[in-house]
Amino acid sequence: MSNHQPVVFGSWATRISLLLLSLSFVYLFPYFPKINNPNENVRLYMTRAMVEDGSMALGRRDKIDGKWRDVGAAFEQWGYVNDKALVCDDPKESPPNCAGILYSAKAPGTSFLGVPVFAVLHSIGDTVDKTVAIFWLRLLCVVIPSIVFLWLFHWFLVRRGIKESVALLCTVGLGLGTMFFTYGQMFAGHQLASLTLFGAFMCVAEASSCAGARRSRWFVGAGALLATSVAMEYPTLFAAATVALYLVSVVGTKWRHWFAVLTGSVLPIFAVMSFHTVAFGRPWRTPYSSLENPHFVKDIAPGFLGLQGPTWEAFWGSFFVPYNGLFFFSPWLLLAAVGCFWWILRYLLKKNSPTNPNSVNHVMFAVSVAMICAYCVFISSHSLWRGGWTLGPRYIVGIVPPMVFVIAQWISASRPILVKHIVVMAFVFVSVVVTLCSSLVSQGFPFEFYNPLTEVVIPLIRDGYVVKNAGNLIGLTGLSSIVPFAVLVIASVFIAFFRFVGASPWPVQLSQVATALLLGIGLTRALLMPSDPWTEAKAHRETWLRGVWEPPDQSPGEQIRRRLLDLAPTDRQMSDHLTLGNMEARLGNTTAALSHYRRYDQSSDEAIKNKGAGAP
Repeated sequence: MSNHQPVVFGSWATRISLLLLSLSFVYLFPYFPKINNPNENVRLYMTRAMVEDGSMALGRRDKIDGKWRDVGAAFEQWGYVNDKALVCDDPKESPPNCAGILYSAKAPGTSFLGVPVFAVLHSIGDTVDKTVAIFWLRLLCVVIPSIVFLWLFHWFLVRRGIKESVALLCTVGLGLGTMFFTYGQMFAGHQLASLTLFGAFMCVAEASSCAGARRSRWFVGAGALLATSVAMEYPTLFAAATVALYLVSVVGTKWRHWFAVLTGSVLPIFAVMSFHTVAFGRPWRTPYSSLENPHFVKDIAPGFLGLQGPTWEAFWGSFFVPYNGLFFFSPWLLLAAVGCFWWILRYLLKKNSPTNPNSVNHVMFAVSVAMICAYCVFISSHSLWRGGWTLGPRYIVGIVPPMVFVIAQWISASRPILVKHIVVMAFVFVSVVVTLCSSLVSQGFPFEFYNPLTEVVIPLIRDGYVVKNAGNLIGLTGLSSIVPFAVLVIASVFIAFFRFVGASPWPVQLSQVATALLLGIGLTRALLMPSDPWTEAKAHRETWLRGVWEPPDQSPGEQIRRRLLDLAPTDRQMSDHLTLGNMEARLGNTTAALSHYRRYDQSSDEAIKNKGAGAP
């Protein structure tokens, strides 16, 4: 890093783009109560138990009327939740067929973080509505921290000597064109683990470039964030090990720096160990040893906690296939591979020197690559690499920030070639379109679909199915409700694009951005190609998704259907019954469709008789 302090947010355009990016993060509220997302719900149930009962236990499982039932205030009010751990009353028995205490089967960090928020909600009213709780827990515990992280990420890139225009493009691409956006809208541990892990990396990097009391403060932050990342999501441990080695190399042998690291890490470590001890009897015993769902037990049975040798299927399925692949939803992250190869060649050719204005920090670059490799090995070795209904491989959300950091270093330090800039913008454009369109309709896609874009996303958006959003507050519904969101996103992205192409004359800038957009549209069209045949299972699942939609269907066709259903039977025309029959048949409501078809036939017969009776 240079001796002078860079102007981090010096451009008004940069500040506006980041502000628009921040507003886009709070616009959507993708919530589907009928899907009953266990990732959020089990963490919410634990948070509620700690506030209302002063206990980390969700409730109990007892045999009532000959059937095993989950008993507790949250279960009675909010219903069943998955992803639990069961500690049997009789140590000789094993889950799930035993009476015992139920706990969350997730790392406890997210639930702990939500306690102050839920406590405030509980103090306002004795009974907290589940939807209200999810909204505020998401906003205060995940969405706002994600926004703060994006601003700090931009700050960190510029501090590392990366050009402000490059830092802005990469920050916008990170925020809108990756899983960072999708899981930044969910009260779960994936995003929080990602934020804290890369936050620890940033703290270590800053500590390595300063001295004195400031250095100790960075070490406190590094220790706290590194420990918290594992408290949020257990699998983060593998990538956290690479940052821990980086931390050890920077701390050295000075005891006061080690004391600072331990001071920061003691609270999250104590919190996790306390949960393990209270729930499972040992500080090192995790919920994985007491899973109550036999399917989950079977899933993680291979190897050690589901980890075995890397497989090609898991690697390919986690990064390239349309239904789950990281690079399918965020193609621009493929540029991280280009950045890695460029760095290796640069290192071998020894083009890094203090006098070179395009020098990179080999240590930070190497740690970032090591984090990426750790996540790749982990997900390729995990029997649960698919991760359920997801939008991208949710277990490795933490891979995204180091990938973007590598891309930023490559763009900023390599030669400013016009073609490279156009390709980068095109790939960012594709990633933003795919990620945001997918996030408009879901936070995860059912297993029946192979290419969610062609089989789910486009059909639902076309029919006006979009998630709850701020536009609903001012009376907007369906596609009209996302117009303000689209304006925020387009403005933020285009400001970043025009900043990225440099200080060329306007016609030159416009031609570069237009070329990138045309290339991006072509790449997006290519992603719509891979698919497999439409099946009855897919049709039933799509119908089911429309049926559980929240808010209810706002498509023009559904509005016509509701208007016709609201009419009295005597006020319906013959054609109305035919229309309703076709609509019900399309939705899979066979009985209702046949009923309307019979009424249509009866109306037709009556019309023929009346016409015949009135004929001369």
